[in-house]
Amino acid sequence: MPKLLKQRVYADLPLFIPKADAILLFYGLCGNVLADVEHDFQNDHCPVIILRDSDGIIIDDCIGGALGGRAEYAKVLKSFKGVGTFILTPMYSTYVVQSFFGFGQQVSGFTDEQMFKMNQFMFKSSGYKQVANFDTGLHYTKNVEANVQEFADKYQLTVVPLGGGHQKVFEDCYQKTKEKMNE
Repeated sequence: MPKLLKQRVYADLPLFIPKADAILLFYGLCGNVLADVEHDFQNDHCPVIILRDSDGIIIDDCIGGALGGRAEYAKVLKSFKGVGTFILTPMYSTYVVQSFFGFGQQVSGFTDEQMFKMNQFMFKSSGYKQVANFDTGLHYTKNVEANVQEFADKYQLTVVPLGGGHQKVFEDCYQKTKEKMNE
């Protein structure tokens, strides 16, 4: 999926750059595939900006963004005390219930049952025991608790709550993008 994300972002940016004063990508490193996007699309007319935490470090992913950055993300991961925990955001919880890793099915031709067995094996061999229901601070997604529970039941995981989500990184990056446009 990260490689597909990079392909899509890199294909779409040239379409938007001529029409914009700045572009703020609401992505992080996402598997390190977007680490160079600002450099690769560096230009005088339309800066391309990726999400960064208050220390100026590119966030890892949407979870890191909603937690506040790399340091906060590391604290949360340590708080699980070595118990493998799959973190679900509200939006991702909707996606995984509809077709967890469905892109693999489309590309590889695996059946739903084959994908389920591969995912089940992945969770078991990776030591996942629980799924964190992450409250990002946004509450527009429907059926989050039910989706997380369905996912947990399907993969025999325990649901644990994860709070502390907020939008500060996104708001700060948006403000910095507006300031950059006014320079």
